[in-house]
Amino acid sequence: ALFACALLSKSVTATLPALLLVVVWWKRGGFTKRDILSLLPFLALGVASGLYTAHLETTHVGAEGEDWAFTPAERVLVAGRAVWFYAWKLAFPVDLVFIYPRWTLDASAAWQWLFPCGAVAAAAALLLLRDRIGRGPAAAALCFGGTLFPALGFFNVYPFRYSFVADHFQYHASAALLALAGAGLARAAGTLERLRAGAGRM
Repeated sequence: ALFACALLSKSVTATLPALLLVVVWWKRGGFTKRDILSLLPFLALGVASGLYTAHLETTHVGAEGEDWAFTPAERVLVAGRAVWFYAWKLAFPVDLVFIYPRWTLDASAAWQWLFPCGAVAAAAALLLLRDRIGRGPAAAALCFGGTLFPALGFFNVYPFRYSFVADHFQYHASAALLALAGAGLARAAGTLERLRAGAGRM
């Protein structure tokens, strides 16, 4: 019931079922068939809400036509660059504006592919390093990207007519990276305290 209320308030919360699986993986190292089955009602509600929102964007809001006629490659370019844009703005919130300049997409420009390739490489690296640094960083990255997914360009939204990014698109997603940053600071503080204690005994 609370999830349904959340969807009625903001359809981006449709990503909750996937995020819950990530959280279960983070805590337990995996998830079971029972975990998946228990989330199917949430998934059904989320998919229905997402499809309805996409329908409204095109039929009522007007997110269709030449301004949204992107090729699949161009949508990947938007998604890859947007992920880095949001992470950067969260870490360094300077030069914030209501409408950011809309990027010029060029699938033939090699440098534009550095963004999506870098995002995939970063996620893969965190997953591969999970035994050394823990599952937390990978889980945070997956939750961040997963929550952003509806606004990464794979679906038409009206603001894309003016800009591919908007600060309010990452409000929900930012919680994942902020939690990771908080955990990192707490761990660093604990390490520093242990070093001070060790120095004091010497």
